[in-house]
Amino acid sequence: MKRGDAILVFMLLVLPCVLLAQAPKPSLLEQGLHDDIHSVDFRNFDYPSDCWAQMNDRFDKKVSVSNGTWQDLDRVFHVDQILYGDLKGDGRPEAVVVASCSYTGLNSESTVTYVFEMSSAGLKRLAALYSHDPNLGVRVSGTQLLLSYSEGGLSARPEWIVTAKFQWSGTALVRVGEDRKRFTNWLNR
Repeated sequence: MKRGDAILVFMLLVLPCVLLAQAPKPSLLEQGLHDDIHSVDFRNFDYPSDCWAQMNDRFDKKVSVSNGTWQDLDRVFHVDQILYGDLKGDGRPEAVVVASCSYTGLNSESTVTYVFEMSSAGLKRLAALYSHDPNLGVRVSGTQLLLSYSEGGLSARPEWIVTAKFQWSGTALVRVGEDRKRFTNWLNR
């Protein structure tokens, strides 16, 4: 093999491999994974423990949920619902994860509603909405997140059912209104 042929073989075979090895890895956006938030397994996921901070608890460990539940001797964290919808209005779905946290053996519960997006940098938490009252329902309607809860009266017979409406402002999820309906006891008609 002539020297010129050896250089040509090197340039055709070896040099492209070296250049490819040095090329930056494509981002999630370039890989087409920017809208694949459905592939995230939120029932087997690590959550922050800020849910208990709303109950004046200083517990600050990561909560590693397995099959939708995490529990230690004192606390329980449970993923109740996972929804998807285009809350930002950018054509890509966000994930809404509704979870409850409570203390073992106590009838005290707090609810947290997380909103996540998949971006070129990876999964990002956009918002966390907290409530000391269990949610009666969470749904996505267009670009709005709707959270329903009871208000007034007793927990078994509230005075109102309130549906709070939240919308993405460009930087945060903000409350933009609410619907109030008088509670009717469907058992004693």
